[in-house]
Amino acid sequence: MRSSTVLARSATLLLVTGAALAQSPADSWQCIPAPPGAVTQRGKVAIVPDATAQFRVFSSATRRWATWPFPSVTVTGGFRVSNDAALFEAPPTYVAFSSHRGSFERLDVGPNAFVVNPSSNRNDSAWAVVDGNDLHVFSGFAGGWSTRTFPAGFHVIVQRDVIVVSAGNQVWGYSATLDQWATTTTSGPIGQIAADGAVGVAENATDLYGFSAMQGSWSHQPRVPGSGTANAVVAKNVAMWSGNSMAIGFSGVRGAFAVEPTGTPGALSVGDHWGMLEGPGTQRWMFSDVHARWTAYATATLPQVVSDTAVVALLEANRVHAWSAVQDAWVSQSANPGTVQTAAAVLDIQDSAGGSSLLYSGLTGRFVTAPAGTAANLTQLARNAILLWPSAGNSTAYVFASRSGQLVPRPVSATATAAVDPNSSLVGIVDGSTVAWFDPRREVWSTATTSTTAIQPQVWRTAAVTYAGNEAVAFSVLHGRTETKTFAGPPNQLIVSSEIALASDGTTLCAFSATPELLTPAQFPEFRRMAAARGAPLPIRVFGPAAGPGSTTNGTSIAVVSLSLPAALPSPFGLIEVDPRFAIALPMVQLDPTGFGEQTLLIPDDPAIAGVDLATQALFAAPDGTLSISRMASFRLE
Repeated sequence: MRSSTVLARSATLLLVTGAALAQSPADSWQCIPAPPGAVTQRGKVAIVPDATAQFRVFSSATRRWATWPFPSVTVTGGFRVSNDAALFEAPPTYVAFSSHRGSFERLDVGPNAFVVNPSSNRNDSAWAVVDGNDLHVFSGFAGGWSTRTFPAGFHVIVQRDVIVVSAGNQVWGYSATLDQWATTTTSGPIGQIAADGAVGVAENATDLYGFSAMQGSWSHQPRVPGSGTANAVVAKNVAMWSGNSMAIGFSGVRGAFAVEPTGTPGALSVGDHWGMLEGPGTQRWMFSDVHARWTAYATATLPQVVSDTAVVALLEANRVHAWSAVQDAWVSQSANPGTVQTAAAVLDIQDSAGGSSLLYSGLTGRFVTAPAGTAANLTQLARNAILLWPSAGNSTAYVFASRSGQLVPRPVSATATAAVDPNSSLVGIVDGSTVAWFDPRREVWSTATTSTTAIQPQVWRTAAVTYAGNEAVAFSVLHGRTETKTFAGPPNQLIVSSEIALASDGTTLCAFSATPELLTPAQFPEFRRMAAARGAPLPIRVFGPAAGPGSTTNGTSIAVVSLSLPAALPSPFGLIEVDPRFAIALPMVQLDPTGFGEQTLLIPDDPAIAGVDLATQALFAAPDGTLSISRMASFRLE
């Protein structure tokens, strides 16, 4: 059952008393006998062949292995795996798997039906199948096939979280994250449709239409004189147009257009969260998806341009200028820029004259000078943090935390090694029998002690895994916990995807869930989806205890939103990781028999809350009355 709640500036302290039973949250490691073939994994989904049931599929959201339920359906066309769903093809039957529901859903169609998603699309959250005038849609977030009938000759495109359909003077947009359609009437037939990330675009010779999957709505913008007639340049959360004297940007975060008089033509470039128009000489205009506005800027000389997901830097001989889509503000500082490293929301600008490096956070919009005793050539970047390794004769490493701009120290030995990947949000250190991971949300270290020295970890996006002896040790930046699994023998296979880690000793295969038991679509800066947008609905989906066989009642859940605690508080129900002093208790949600429940939080369109990181945990009551607390999830407001 769904419910909606407005996030207000009031607090309700949730007190739980009189509970007779308590238990720890569900184990993040879930195991099955080792399969007879290879594992295919992506995002929240892992698929293994099964000798009797064809397939078994693991969902990191539900923390369960699901068994293929259709013995009469033989998959002849293979299967596709995306971050949030899988699609098994046995034409004219298609079976979709939802990571958020942990269920298989069957669709039977005619012999001429076809899948719209290009096989090259690997990050789509929705599947679309056309059968005549019918469009069948499946969201990995909501589960279940839904069908809409469109006029003959309709056009459809799918990319990531968006489906766009056009027919005549009408366009439709579907948000996979909201499981919601929106439509608008256009000024005339549409010449092009496009989609990516949270953005859908439809355009003709006179008008532009933008769809936001985060806001769940369409916006309209006439083509103003000077903005040209070219089709949009689209990337993730932005769409851009420019002509001889005007530029237009559309933000998928705000669901709004912005027009900028440039007075000159220029070259367009885009990142996940920004667009840039480079005019002649040193003039530039930046477009931010967070703010849906343009900012003009000029340097004294022609600079070198470096950029990443949410940040842009302009390098002159004796000065560096940095901008982020989050802050939509330029900062400038004297420097001798040498080697520059970028990763999503951070920059490392080394000094060509041997001075201290400059570290830039796109979340704070500020520079910080690297501390003494660190080696610039050993600096490593993650998406949302920078690891500064000690120079010879020193023994303290530092993490530059992008949320606060603070430098968080950690002592290391001469034999310690680092595990960092610029496409991931993980900063890890293996130091003898200690494995330490930096939790970027609370800016603290999470550690585990192993029986022997661990091997170099495998990391990807939000998950990491290593092993020592018979133990596999995994960590997730999405719930901040390091959790260990003991096998009968040493694990001989480690696999990691963006939200799952897998380990096997040849007899048993165990999957580690890198997601907490409470999920929202908002992932930035840890992962690709942008932060929770002000003025937009934010789905909250919880994964609690399932009803047992023969049970006539289901469980319930109460989500609590607050600020995070630097250190968790023990309780009879599990670790409390949100601050009770600022807690807001959302309405109780009735779980279905599988333990799934959802509600929608309506985020106020208030600039005062921009940049606030909120933490949330769910209190679960199982059908037998047993209470437990979920791991902590977090989402950033922008």
